[in-house]
Amino acid sequence: MTRNFINYVFGIYILSLIVFVDSKGVLLIIGGDTSLELGAYNNSDVSTQSIDRLAINGVLFKRAYTSSVSGGSSSRSEILTGIPAHQNGMFGPHSLPSYFRTYDDVVSISKMLSAEGVATGIIGLESLGPESVFGFNYRQTDSNHDDLSISRNISFISSYVKDFLTQHRQENFFLVVSLGDAERCRRPEYGQFCEDFGDEQDPAGSIPGWKPSTYNASSLRLPYYIPDLEDAREDLASLYRSINRLDQGVGLIMSALVNAGLFATTLTIFTSTGGVGFPGAKYNALDSGSRVPLIIASSGYSIGQVSDALVSTLDIAPTIMDYFGLPFPKYSIAGKQVVPTGISLVPLLTDPTKSGHSYVFSAQNFLQVNQEFPIRAIRNESYTLIWNKWDTFPIAVEIFNSLTYTVYNVAAEPRYSDVFQELQVLLKMTMLHVFYTLDINLLSTLSHVLMLNIKIHGTLKRPSQRPPKSLATPLRRGPVTWLRANGPYCPQVVTLQVRVQAF
Repeated sequence: MTRNFINYVFGIYILSLIVFVDSKGVLLIIGGDTSLELGAYNNSDVSTQSIDRLAINGVLFKRAYTSSVSGGSSSRSEILTGIPAHQNGMFGPHSLPSYFRTYDDVVSISKMLSAEGVATGIIGLESLGPESVFGFNYRQTDSNHDDLSISRNISFISSYVKDFLTQHRQENFFLVVSLGDAERCRRPEYGQFCEDFGDEQDPAGSIPGWKPSTYNASSLRLPYYIPDLEDAREDLASLYRSINRLDQGVGLIMSALVNAGLFATTLTIFTSTGGVGFPGAKYNALDSGSRVPLIIASSGYSIGQVSDALVSTLDIAPTIMDYFGLPFPKYSIAGKQVVPTGISLVPLLTDPTKSGHSYVFSAQNFLQVNQEFPIRAIRNESYTLIWNKWDTFPIAVEIFNSLTYTVYNVAAEPRYSDVFQELQVLLKMTMLHVFYTLDINLLSTLSHVLMLNIKIHGTLKRPSQRPPKSLATPLRRGPVTWLRANGPYCPQVVTLQVRVQAF
């Protein structure tokens, strides 16, 4: 990995000065369930040198959110169509037993670009359908490979990246690489996050190009939404080992791009489908479940910059179309005109100080076809309003509490009534825009969470995560349990009895 990483860094420097080919490309790397636990986002506990290097050579977005928290299929469908899942029809997972799929008249950007002569490909996790909507020219995915190998064997994946780039080196191209390292593991013999898959002890053989890292669970600094429990720490250490493999995979992918002489003419995007599979994270509209990494790098744009703009994964499709100089086509779904809510981020790559959205929207629909858990959320610069359709759902006054952050639900506090009403109206307007018409009549009657937005300093620096002495009062902990599973947020999962002022 060290050799590949050195080649990658050196190649970036050389290729920033020399253009070998005049073709244009977009490389979109999607890390399934990859949260902000990365070096570039101020986590020095986990080693993510390749992703950090990408951030140093591009623009890092501190406040990017996924529009869907219904899992990988829904989130990927939004990234690749530029419209919300409730509008495109991918309400939940494409896998059995649910087998959700987009509407037949949806037009994905792979189809849009293919129509313009751009070579398109996808490698890794796909879990999308129907084929008529997404229709990549080149496909090496879980549809025709063992899903463990094609989503986590970084050497196997990078070999197909090299193959695609070799075939289309002289053409405009759009390549999606979808990695699954940070997702919960379905093979218990490989650990909670398949962190042991492909290591030196794997009977099936080790992964060439991966040098596994080991993390001491007891010494890790915990993200604010994770309680200080032994099982939780062990899970976090397992996750970090898998994230390190993902990062080394990004290094191999970038090395392939550099060695093909294509880095200087390629827009490289790194993002995620949503939060990690921890209680209070994945499948939730809280920051811990919907805030995602977003790094965009390309020669000719800003280098080593951080954007504070409020952006969404729905912005990725318009950005890609804009990079190729193509308009987003006009079409209708079931007779309704499709109006993308996303914006092109290309202007922000030139000037990262420019603003993004005044608000962004997130939603949860189905975990499976028999597990509906509707959540809608709207965020502006300062507040987040989360609406839950089930009136029996218990809402805690205190959502999370740690030494670094306290997250309160202030929906019932009179001093926030104006903010609450303003965001409620905004949420209703947004829901109407993306076809959530069935929810509108219930919007004013059911459970809400209103909270101040958490300020996470996603920068290329690593300031101390220790709280000021005045806030370092030990917490008295109530009953706490840790569930080793994905699932919607339940206030009983984390209960802390003493409130600490956030800073």
